[in-house]
Amino acid sequence: SIRHMTTRESEVFDLIKHNPMISQEEIAETIGITRSAVSVYVSNLIKQGYIKGRGYVVSDENDTVVIGVAAVDIVGSMLEYPGSSAVEHIFAQFGDVSVSFGGAGRNIAEYMARLGGSVKLMAAIAADMFGKQMVQDCEELHIDSSACLRIAGSKQDMMVQLRDPRDRSRRSVLNYSTGELLTQEFLKSQYAPLNASSRIVVTDILAPDAAEYLLCTFPNKEIWCVLSGVLERLDSYRGILNRFSHVYLNAKTADHLLNCNIHGTASQYARSLCRTGIRNIYVSCDNCQLLHITREHATRYELPEGIISDSERGKDAFVAGLVDSSACHRLDMNETVRFAAACSAVQMEAERNPEVIFSPETVNARMKTLPLPAETIY
Repeated sequence: SIRHMTTRESEVFDLIKHNPMISQEEIAETIGITRSAVSVYVSNLIKQGYIKGRGYVVSDENDTVVIGVAAVDIVGSMLEYPGSSAVEHIFAQFGDVSVSFGGAGRNIAEYMARLGGSVKLMAAIAADMFGKQMVQDCEELHIDSSACLRIAGSKQDMMVQLRDPRDRSRRSVLNYSTGELLTQEFLKSQYAPLNASSRIVVTDILAPDAAEYLLCTFPNKEIWCVLSGVLERLDSYRGILNRFSHVYLNAKTADHLLNCNIHGTASQYARSLCRTGIRNIYVSCDNCQLLHITREHATRYELPEGIISDSERGKDAFVAGLVDSSACHRLDMNETVRFAAACSAVQMEAERNPEVIFSPETVNARMKTLPLPAETIY
């Protein structure tokens, strides 16, 4: 079974960390043990994932592990009214159809990787042609998919969505098995990469007992929870939300969390959410606002309209920007939100214009031109 480092293994690991070229003889002499004992400890560290085989490459301490769906997205946008059909209940209309890889977990991992982060994805990957292409896509994006669950005899998670531009409605059919497959037992088998990471991002497709395993096993680790807006999932997470270090949700989900829609001042609303015990809350409101709430303060940010709601990928890019800024500790909260908003804006522009590339350069350039009025609530 997977376990934490012993005291002696920790001593060996610290020496390797400070000098990756150190020999086993030098380790033995420094600690005062035999070379054969050092060999055993090094072998254990490799098996546990603390170091990466030959050359004593220490696992990246700034890794982010993202746990969620990796799916195939098939999206059809209708351009004309349905034509007449001689066959009952069959309607056909012309439009645009696109096929791409998606899923909230995979999308967040992609945008973090494009921002230059070290990212591991934990998702269910099937053995079908889509799963094989998914792995190849991760390699091209520099997303580490080695911790994904490989499943045989199953289909890759998939979403089929039909969009009607006349009323901006969307109807989706989802075939997601990730929540059932990424069990507590699977996460236990992935202790090493989880323990080696600096932070974990969980989407609410993960079963609550599996999420609770993470919270219990890594109580001092930065763990994010990204709520999808599916109220049944919120209800299943309700008892553990206050144990996450960061929670992202929309206003409708926040209202449900409070069991009512509070028609009071912004301060009353923010303090009600604060009383849930969640340390950092990010609430997207009215398509053009973000509330950031902690025990000490609450701030409302005015965002360009639709920047985190019109596009699911835009929302995922926004979350990736928040997590990336937290990982780098490079920006204050105002600039963190501006950076996240720029990530979303660039991604939405890239969806409309293939010549726009999501990259640190384009995000930083967009960030400079992005207005972000902020109001202190308390």
